[in-house]
Amino acid sequence: ENISSLRKRVSNSKTQLDNFRKELKSYLESESKEYNENLSSYVNRLEAVRKHLHDLEKLADQKRIDLKWEKIGELKKVLVKSLVNKDLEQFIDNYDKWETKGCKMNTIESDIQEQINSLNSKYNSIDLVLKGVNKNIENKIKIEDIIHMFGEKQEHILGYISEKEKDIIDTEDKMRKKAEEDKQRAVKEAEEKAIKETEEKLKIQ
Repeated sequence: ENISSLRKRVSNSKTQLDNFRKELKSYLESESKEYNENLSSYVNRLEAVRKHLHDLEKLADQKRIDLKWEKIGELKKVLVKSLVNKDLEQFIDNYDKWETKGCKMNTIESDIQEQINSLNSKYNSIDLVLKGVNKNIENKIKIEDIIHMFGEKQEHILGYISEKEKDIIDTEDKMRKKAEEDKQRAVKEAEEKAIKETEEKLKIQ
Protein backbone atom coordinates (compact mmCIF):
# COMPACT_ATOMS: atom_id res chain seq x y z
CA GLU A 1 0.00 0.00 0.00
CA ASN A 2 1.48 3.32 -1.05
CA ILE A 3 1.48 6.59 0.86
CA SER A 4 -1.20 8.15 -1.32
CA SER A 5 -3.79 5.44 -0.66
CA LEU A 6 -2.89 5.45 3.04
CA ARG A 7 -3.38 9.20 3.14
CA LYS A 8 -6.81 8.80 1.49
CA ARG A 9 -7.81 6.13 4.02
CA VAL A 10 -6.74 8.39 6.92
CA SER A 11 -8.58 11.30 5.34
CA ASN A 12 -11.76 9.19 4.95
CA SER A 13 -11.49 7.98 8.52
CA LYS A 14 -11.08 11.56 9.70
CA THR A 15 -14.16 12.67 7.70
CA GLN A 16 -16.25 9.76 9.01
CA LEU A 17 -15.15 10.44 12.58
CA ASP A 18 -15.86 14.16 12.23
CA ASN A 19 -19.31 13.45 10.76
CA PHE A 20 -20.03 11.05 13.63
CA ARG A 21 -18.90 13.74 16.08
CA LYS A 22 -21.26 16.28 14.49
CA GLU A 23 -24.19 13.85 14.51
CA LEU A 24 -23.49 12.92 18.15
CA LYS A 25 -23.22 16.57 19.10
CA SER A 26 -26.52 17.37 17.33
CA TYR A 27 -28.21 14.40 19.01
CA LEU A 28 -26.88 15.25 22.46
CA GLU A 29 -27.79 18.92 22.09
CA SER A 30 -31.36 18.11 21.03
CA GLU A 31 -31.69 15.75 24.02
CA SER A 32 -30.07 18.29 26.30
CA LYS A 33 -32.34 21.08 25.05
CA GLU A 34 -35.46 19.00 25.73
CA TYR A 35 -34.22 18.06 29.20
CA ASN A 36 -33.32 21.69 29.88
CA GLU A 37 -36.77 22.92 28.76
CA ASN A 38 -38.50 20.28 30.88
CA LEU A 39 -36.42 21.11 33.93
CA SER A 40 -36.97 24.86 33.44
CA SER A 41 -40.71 24.22 33.24
CA TYR A 42 -40.60 22.22 36.52
CA VAL A 43 -38.53 24.96 38.20
CA ASN A 44 -41.01 27.66 37.10
CA ARG A 45 -43.97 25.63 38.34
CA LEU A 46 -42.26 24.99 41.67
CA GLU A 47 -41.45 28.72 41.97
CA ALA A 48 -45.13 29.57 41.35
CA VAL A 49 -46.15 27.11 44.09
CA ARG A 50 -43.47 28.47 46.45
CA LYS A 51 -44.63 32.08 45.87
CA HIS A 52 -48.26 31.11 46.44
CA LEU A 53 -47.37 29.35 49.70
CA HIS A 54 -45.23 32.35 50.73
CA ASP A 55 -48.18 34.69 50.10
CA LEU A 56 -50.45 32.43 52.14
CA GLU A 57 -47.85 32.38 54.92
CA LYS A 58 -47.65 36.20 54.92
CA LEU A 59 -51.45 36.46 54.97
CA ALA A 60 -51.70 34.02 57.88
CA ASP A 61 -48.97 35.92 59.76
CA GLN A 62 -50.76 39.24 59.22
CA LYS A 63 -54.00 37.72 60.53
CA ARG A 64 -52.08 36.46 63.58
CA ILE A 65 -50.62 39.96 64.14
CA ASP A 66 -54.03 41.67 63.74
CA LEU A 67 -55.58 39.24 66.21
CA LYS A 68 -52.72 39.86 68.65
CA TRP A 69 -53.20 43.62 68.49
CA GLU A 70 -56.90 43.11 69.22
CA LYS A 71 -55.93 41.15 72.35
CA ILE A 72 -53.41 43.85 73.31
CA GLY A 73 -56.15 46.50 72.91
CA GLU A 74 -58.45 44.55 75.23
CA LEU A 75 -55.61 44.07 77.73
CA LYS A 76 -54.84 47.81 77.67
CA LYS A 77 -58.49 48.69 78.42
CA VAL A 78 -58.24 46.70 81.65
CA LEU A 79 -54.78 47.86 82.71
CA VAL A 80 -55.24 51.62 82.10
CA LYS A 81 -57.92 51.68 84.81
CA SER A 82 -55.01 51.82 87.28
CA LEU A 83 -53.76 55.15 85.85
CA VAL A 84 -54.11 58.05 88.33
CA ASN A 85 -55.34 60.21 85.43
CA LYS A 86 -57.03 58.83 82.28
CA ASP A 87 -55.29 61.47 80.08
CA LEU A 88 -51.99 59.67 80.71
CA GLU A 89 -53.08 56.76 78.48
CA GLN A 90 -51.85 58.64 75.37
CA PHE A 91 -48.25 58.21 76.62
CA ILE A 92 -48.33 54.39 76.73
CA ASP A 93 -46.15 53.22 73.81
CA ASN A 94 -46.70 50.14 71.63
CA TYR A 95 -43.50 48.13 71.06
CA ASP A 96 -42.67 46.49 67.71
CA LYS A 97 -41.43 43.37 69.52
CA TRP A 98 -45.03 42.66 70.66
CA GLU A 99 -45.86 41.48 67.10
CA THR A 100 -43.31 38.65 67.13
CA LYS A 101 -44.41 35.07 67.81
CA GLY A 102 -41.89 34.75 70.62
CA CYS A 103 -43.36 37.67 72.59
CA LYS A 104 -46.02 36.25 74.90
CA MET A 105 -49.02 38.14 76.33
CA ASN A 106 -47.64 38.04 79.89
CA THR A 107 -44.52 39.88 78.66
CA ILE A 108 -46.71 42.48 76.95
CA GLU A 109 -48.78 42.87 80.13
CA SER A 110 -45.57 43.47 82.12
CA ASP A 111 -44.40 46.08 79.57
CA ILE A 112 -47.71 47.98 79.76
CA GLN A 113 -47.87 47.79 83.57
CA GLU A 114 -44.29 49.05 83.82
CA GLN A 115 -45.21 52.10 81.71
CA ILE A 116 -48.34 52.71 83.82
CA ASN A 117 -46.31 52.55 87.06
CA SER A 118 -43.76 54.99 85.62
CA LEU A 119 -46.47 57.45 84.50
CA ASN A 120 -48.27 57.24 87.87
CA SER A 121 -45.00 57.87 89.69
CA LYS A 122 -44.22 60.88 87.47
CA TYR A 123 -47.73 62.28 87.94
CA ASN A 124 -47.66 61.94 91.74
CA SER A 125 -44.19 63.46 91.96
CA ILE A 126 -45.10 66.47 89.79
CA ASP A 127 -48.42 66.90 91.63
CA LEU A 128 -46.48 67.10 94.91
CA VAL A 129 -44.12 69.72 93.45
CA LEU A 130 -47.10 71.77 92.22
CA LYS A 131 -48.70 71.76 95.68
CA GLY A 132 -45.51 73.30 97.07
CA VAL A 133 -45.23 75.83 94.22
CA ASN A 134 -48.90 76.87 94.41
CA LYS A 135 -48.51 77.93 98.06
CA ASN A 136 -46.37 80.86 96.86
CA ILE A 137 -48.65 82.10 94.08
CA GLU A 138 -52.28 83.20 93.72
CA ASN A 139 -52.66 82.21 90.06
CA LYS A 140 -52.26 78.43 90.58
CA ILE A 141 -50.55 76.11 88.07
CA LYS A 142 -52.95 73.24 87.34
CA ILE A 143 -51.58 69.79 86.51
CA GLU A 144 -54.29 69.49 83.82
CA ASP A 145 -52.62 72.38 81.96
CA ILE A 146 -49.26 70.61 81.75
CA ILE A 147 -50.36 66.98 81.35
CA HIS A 148 -49.72 67.26 77.58
CA MET A 149 -46.00 67.45 78.50
CA PHE A 150 -45.89 64.04 80.21
CA GLY A 151 -44.19 62.48 77.19
CA GLU A 152 -41.12 64.57 78.12
CA LYS A 153 -38.56 63.69 80.80
CA GLN A 154 -39.50 64.67 84.37
CA GLU A 155 -36.52 67.09 84.58
CA HIS A 156 -37.88 69.00 81.57
CA ILE A 157 -41.36 69.31 83.13
CA LEU A 158 -39.94 70.46 86.49
CA GLY A 159 -37.82 73.04 84.66
CA TYR A 160 -40.94 74.35 82.92
CA ILE A 161 -42.82 74.57 86.26
CA SER A 162 -39.93 76.49 87.83
CA GLU A 163 -39.89 79.02 84.95
CA LYS A 164 -43.68 79.33 85.09
CA GLU A 165 -43.54 79.94 88.85
CA LYS A 166 -40.97 82.75 88.39
CA ASP A 167 -43.09 84.40 85.67
CA ILE A 168 -46.23 84.26 87.84
CA ILE A 169 -44.40 85.61 90.92
CA ASP A 170 -42.95 88.48 88.84
CA THR A 171 -46.36 89.31 87.36
CA GLU A 172 -48.13 89.13 90.73
CA ASP A 173 -45.43 91.31 92.38
CA LYS A 174 -45.86 93.94 89.64
CA MET A 175 -49.66 93.81 90.06
CA ARG A 176 -49.38 94.17 93.86
CA LYS A 177 -46.96 97.06 93.45
CA LYS A 178 -49.25 98.78 90.95
CA ALA A 179 -52.28 98.20 93.20
CA GLU A 180 -50.38 99.72 96.14
CA GLU A 181 -49.32 102.70 94.00
CA ASP A 182 -52.93 103.18 92.81
CA LYS A 183 -54.14 103.01 96.42
CA GLN A 184 -51.57 105.57 97.59
CA ARG A 185 -52.49 107.86 94.68
CA ALA A 186 -56.21 107.56 95.50
CA VAL A 187 -55.57 108.32 99.19
CA LYS A 188 -53.42 111.35 98.25
CA GLU A 189 -56.05 112.61 95.81
CA ALA A 190 -58.77 112.18 98.46
CA GLU A 191 -56.68 114.10 101.01
CA GLU A 192 -55.97 116.91 98.53
CA LYS A 193 -59.67 117.10 97.66
CA ALA A 194 -60.66 117.27 101.34
CA ILE A 195 -58.11 120.06 102.00
CA LYS A 196 -59.34 121.98 98.96
CA GLU A 197 -62.97 121.67 100.03
CA THR A 198 -62.06 122.82 103.56
CA GLU A 199 -60.21 125.84 102.12
CA GLU A 200 -63.23 126.72 99.96
CA LYS A 201 -65.53 126.62 102.99
CA LEU A 202 -63.18 128.81 105.02
CA LYS A 203 -63.09 131.38 102.18
CA ILE A 204 -66.87 131.50 102.02
CA GLN A 205 -67.07 132.06 105.79
